[in-house]
Amino acid sequence: MLSGEDDDFVRDFAVMASQTLLDLHHAIQENLHFDPGLMSSFFTTGEGWNKEEEFPLINMTGEPGARTMENTQVGDLVSGEGDRLLYVYDYLSNRGFFMEVVEVAGAEEGRSYPVCLRAAGEPPQQLQTENLTDLPGEDIFPEDDDLLSDGFEDIDDIPEI
Repeated sequence: MLSGEDDDFVRDFAVMASQTLLDLHHAIQENLHFDPGLMSSFFTTGEGWNKEEEFPLINMTGEPGARTMENTQVGDLVSGEGDRLLYVYDYLSNRGFFMEVVEVAGAEEGRSYPVCLRAAGEPPQQLQTENLTDLPGEDIFPEDDDLLSDGFEDIDDIPEI
């Protein structure tokens, strides 16, 4: 797992093919001391690192059976060396990690998985807040009463459908 923000950052995780993306998510979050409840997703990707299918932390579509981290096994998405995933951990700034399978090996007896086997460099901040002030110059909440000019004063003024 590599970061596009810091060349010194690297994490090598060992995970069983039968474990879920949610298991891997929790291992990553714990290792980096991130808040595991914040929205994040895994994405399948091709050689150019373009996002393909998304596997979010929660089912945002509301459709029964939608694929999420919880119901997708790692082995369903990656199975051999060179297979890739993107892990987006900061939705507001679209920041994430590049993940690539570097070795396929058997499990070591007595070891709990997933496990971080190598950690180098400091992790980035989970949420980047520096650029969040670059909002449009206009006030999105005008102080005048234009919103009320059409006779709308409260919820009772909404026409019935």
